[in-house]
Amino acid sequence: MAFRPRGRTKKVIPRIRNWELIDSEKPGILGSAGIKVGSIHIITIDDRKRNPNTGKPLFNAATIIATPTISVLGFRSYINTDKKLEVKNEIYVSKIPKEIEKKVSFKTKEYQKKIDEIKKTVDSVELFRIIACLVPKRSGLAQKKPFIFELEIGGGEKKNQLEYILEILGKEIRTGDILESTSEIDVISTTKGKGFQGVVSRMGVKRKSHKSRKTVREVASIGPWKPANVMYTVPRAGQKGVHQRTEYNKRILMISDINESESPINRDIPHYGKLEGEYIILKGSIAGPPKTFVRMRFPARSKIKKVELPKVIEISNNNG
Repeated sequence: MAFRPRGRTKKVIPRIRNWELIDSEKPGILGSAGIKVGSIHIITIDDRKRNPNTGKPLFNAATIIATPTISVLGFRSYINTDKKLEVKNEIYVSKIPKEIEKKVSFKTKEYQKKIDEIKKTVDSVELFRIIACLVPKRSGLAQKKPFIFELEIGGGEKKNQLEYILEILGKEIRTGDILESTSEIDVISTTKGKGFQGVVSRMGVKRKSHKSRKTVREVASIGPWKPANVMYTVPRAGQKGVHQRTEYNKRILMISDINESESPINRDIPHYGKLEGEYIILKGSIAGPPKTFVRMRFPARSKIKKVELPKVIEISNNNG
């Protein structure tokens, strides 16, 4: 019942319904995106307070997420009408990078005129969201089609947010620069597909007795004779997997350094291949198979207040 309905997600790019606002006078982007690479083992120094193992080596099962630079193609301003958000203005850059230009088709007409219009009505704007683009080729994948998605802007006043957007418009942004102010993130991704499954596998229903008259892996009663109706709460067979899921408070163990001459992960990774470019390592597992598009945001239920990343001692040579 906790994850109804269990149908296939409509889009490859997960939807984020709520963004965690930041208490900062300086505007910033409230999230990022990446591509799941695979699992790994990493040994860090335990920095938990009031714990018997504080200061000792801690073995962590972790996940690598490739985080190539994100291109800012445009932005949207939203206004609040009848308790819902509606796009007021939508502006794109005039010069789109060559690797993206062949795959997308949108250009802004009367660029400066629209910006002047937004500046005059900036007080009526509810929020700003940039239109970002992630190119899988930058992480070593063969996929040519880029991922296009929205990222919300938070912090400061609306005028400052608009100035910040105009500064980064048409530029590339590192995920490491966005996440440098937090040590935890929420991860939104799509689970592995399992196809059509029965009620025992799909809903966790208990198997019937082996002396059952007809079947064992089936619900005993799906409803009364009168009224002849099957409630939506009754477990039924159907689609399992390809569901959108959100995992909260994933600890960041490591953010790759752009100045590193050689990455510690310099081998072929199963089901992914050679990892190129920047990446981050999160503690624990993440929903979805390798090469899954992953969205990240600032934590909605944050527990850790400190921003320092743990000290990494060793990264395993074999994937978990």
